[in-house]
Amino acid sequence: MIATADDRERFDHARLQYHRGGLRGSRRLQTYATGEVWQHMRLDFYVTTHVPTLEAIRGTDYGDNTTVYTNLSNVLLFPGDFFLVPHSPRLHKIALPLYLAAFDGHREIFVLGLDRETKISDPHWIRDVDTVMSVYDSTTFYLVGVESNMPDSWRQHPNVRCQQFREWISYCDI
Repeated sequence: MIATADDRERFDHARLQYHRGGLRGSRRLQTYATGEVWQHMRLDFYVTTHVPTLEAIRGTDYGDNTTVYTNLSNVLLFPGDFFLVPHSPRLHKIALPLYLAAFDGHREIFVLGLDRETKISDPHWIRDVDTVMSVYDSTTFYLVGVESNMPDSWRQHPNVRCQQFREWISYCDI
């Protein structure tokens, strides 16, 4: 799950669109994201409620290979173009791709682009990410980046691990 492009200087997220997953695809990663990440790479799943972004996506062929999720009002505004976020949870937009990945049944989710330095004006985003991590307790969430930059409330969950970028790249055979 790529929440923001804030750490692109450490790892170019666009490399993930060509990732084949090691031996026989055993570690193939599916990409979930929000925000401006869609402009930098082809994703498997993208979620946004921002109407101008949906209009921009609609004007391209991006939705042909990427499943784009949004809320009910936007699905009705653009019938047949986008998909409804299952169960329409009241979560901050930054937590929605994490929710979708967990909802889809992934047992390991790697979180990129989120830490204490993430510039988001709404203070509830940390709580909403924490909620997803606590609800999906059989899923292991890997926070990729500097461990000391990760919120303490996330790291206290028994299903949350931290990985440096080098460790994650090796683990996922990127």
